[in-house]
Amino acid sequence: RIRLFMRKWDFVMIFLLVFTALVTPVEVAFMTTKINALFFINRVVDLNFLADIVLNFHVAIPDPVNGQLIFHQPTIARHYLRGWFTVDVVSVMPYDLISLLTDNSSLGSLKVFRVLRLLRLMKLLRMLRSGRVFARMEVHYNIDYTALDMFKFALLACMSSHWMGCAFGMVADIEDSETSWLHYTTFRKYLVSGKLARGEDPSGIVTYGDLYVAAFYWAAMTMTTIGYGDIVPSTTTERVFVIVAMLLGAFIYGYIIGAVGNAIRLRGEKKGKFYELMNTLNSFFEEAKIKTGLRIRMREYFKYKLSRDSVLEQSKLLDAMSPALRAEITLQTNTWIAKVPFFQKCPEGLIIALTLKVRETTYPPQEKIIVPGDFCDRMFMVRKGVAIARSKIMTTGSVFCDECLYKEGKVAYSAHSVTFVDLYSFDRDVLVTALNYFPDQNKHFRVLSLKRIFNDEIMAYTKAYRALRDRGVDAEFHDSMDERPAFFLVK
Repeated sequence: RIRLFMRKWDFVMIFLLVFTALVTPVEVAFMTTKINALFFINRVVDLNFLADIVLNFHVAIPDPVNGQLIFHQPTIARHYLRGWFTVDVVSVMPYDLISLLTDNSSLGSLKVFRVLRLLRLMKLLRMLRSGRVFARMEVHYNIDYTALDMFKFALLACMSSHWMGCAFGMVADIEDSETSWLHYTTFRKYLVSGKLARGEDPSGIVTYGDLYVAAFYWAAMTMTTIGYGDIVPSTTTERVFVIVAMLLGAFIYGYIIGAVGNAIRLRGEKKGKFYELMNTLNSFFEEAKIKTGLRIRMREYFKYKLSRDSVLEQSKLLDAMSPALRAEITLQTNTWIAKVPFFQKCPEGLIIALTLKVRETTYPPQEKIIVPGDFCDRMFMVRKGVAIARSKIMTTGSVFCDECLYKEGKVAYSAHSVTFVDLYSFDRDVLVTALNYFPDQNKHFRVLSLKRIFNDEIMAYTKAYRALRDRGVDAEFHDSMDERPAFFLVK
């Protein structure tokens, strides 16, 4: 329940952080503080962030030494007070009340009080919480990190233009010059008594939205290095700000272009390796004069292998895990082994020891896996695809050659792939080695092996006896032989 609540709360925090990042700069740059709907919405947002501060005193934290969660209340409180508590408190202070007093009095015309209105930007410190929130969300959801990077770059471009445009408006508002960019541009036609009343033009033409769009338009032009020149700085303060904005915007724009290109390259790296492999393969075909039919089969095989690369990387992931995690993942991803009668009711330790030694092999359609007379010392399990063994169709989870685990020898049947088939397999030696660590289970396996061998031999001789009798062959003669009739082996 606590985890479910924290997931929902994280989504609430993300929504409120986006609201703060978008609305607060616009309020400071272009709007006067009034007791209206937006004022009360801001108070609700503040209350939610206050609740988050209280919640942080009760949320378990990971131990930096062993990674275990700490639930001890005093330890959690000390950790938060020494960390983000100060920043969080500063970000929820009621700075809007200061603006409410200055904007609605004669003090609002003084520059010093105009500068004090910038204290409302302290609410943007809340954005520092986003890293903590995303870190919690990252472990709960499957994330395509390439797509996430692309989204981050798009968000960075939009938010940079948004904040830069609002800052351009703040400069003009604080300086309050009749030659600022607001007066020097096309907005001058809407001047009232020589000044532009922000959002209060009698004709109703100029609104907060008009001013914001103009500022955002200038910021986007500047950051993308287009620069139409219809909105330009007209005072020394504005020119200094624009110099800084151009340098910063060029850096951000260049970073985004480079990062997006790198993300696209990484996303297509797998396909690029495939193209390189196919070019090498085609060169080999020409040099070795490979026949057309075999060329087609090899291309199909390598194309299929490309689609299975993610599966082939699982062994590397397992190697990077801790022993406990590796064991848990192994049990969950190899439930197929419990379907083998020979391994039913085996201890988990033995199952883990066996599955960690599993190998994966891919066979193209209509390829022989084993043929009669082959010496087989490994068991196969179909992971994906369709195969035929013992004249039976084998699909996902089917097992064959399991008799090799309790006796060595040649097989009397064939197996081949019908489609592309991925097979798991492990050797008999792996089982023998693993059983050395489980003496009780070793004895159990020996009993099972004897029973299985006895049943197999009885069934084999029974079938051979009946076949010979039906053909009129002297069965007594074959009963005295030490090996099964050649007829049965061929059959």
